[in-house]
This record gives sequence, C-alpha cells and structure tokens, in this order.
Amino acid sequence: MNFEKYSRSEFESLTADPAATRRLADQLQDDVAQEVHEAVFTAFLRVVDGLNAEGHDLRLYEEVRPGDIAYRDESGDGQCNLRLGCDVVISAGYSDTKTVEKSMPRYLEIPEAGRFCLVETQYNSTLDRSGGSVSLK
Repeated sequence: MNFEKYSRSEFESLTADPAATRRLADQLQDDVAQEVHEAVFTAFLRVVDGLNAEGHDLRLYEEVRPGDIAYRDESGDGQCNLRLGCDVVISAGYSDTKTVEKSMPRYLEIPEAGRFCLVETQYNSTLDRSGGSVSLK
C-alpha cells in the first residue's frame, strides 16, 4: 500500500475541493480493504476448516471480494444448514468531505418486519424518534 498517497499533506492540499478529498478518502478505504483482506480471508478459512472438521460441509457460496466472504453448508435439496459470512467495513473521511446532514440516511419503519429499513439518502434529512416510530422531515 502506498502510504505517501494518503499523507496528511495530500489531504490538506485537497481541502479546497471536498469532492477530490472524498475521492481520495474513498481510494484509501478501497486500499485498506484490499490490504486487510488477505489476513481476514486466511483467518476465516481456518474457521471454515475447523467447522468442516466437526461435520459441516461449508463451501464457497459466492465470489469472494475484499470485505465480503460467504460460505454455506447446503443439503442436496437446497436447504441451507449453516451459513457463515464475513463482512468487513472500512471507512475513511477527512475534514469537510461530508457534512452530517448530507450523510444522514432516511429510514422507514416497517411494523410487520419489526425493524427500520434504509429507504434512501437525502440531503437535509433529520430523524425524529418519538414513541418508537420514525418521522422523516
């Protein structure tokens, strides 16, 4: 990983252009994810091997990407006996790359599901949690 690319002076040189600063922070996220992926994947495979030694039949379920590993133990009829996944989130930012208002996600309560679901991201959104529900403003 080229640490010089993400030096303080590099970020400082871009502070007049928040979009450029955001792009550099995004590149840093991607490079860090790639950097830690090998170690995470190696450790995850040790766990998969250990569980398989105990009778499971975990197999790769989808293409492995940095931050996204999925294995499943499926029976012949398509039933998933055991699912094991690993999601790694790397986040990076620098001063003024995104304001709090711009990053506030909008959620909608789905009572049947008993949870809040991300529906969209809007600028100038606020969440008002009162009485267990969410009001979008």
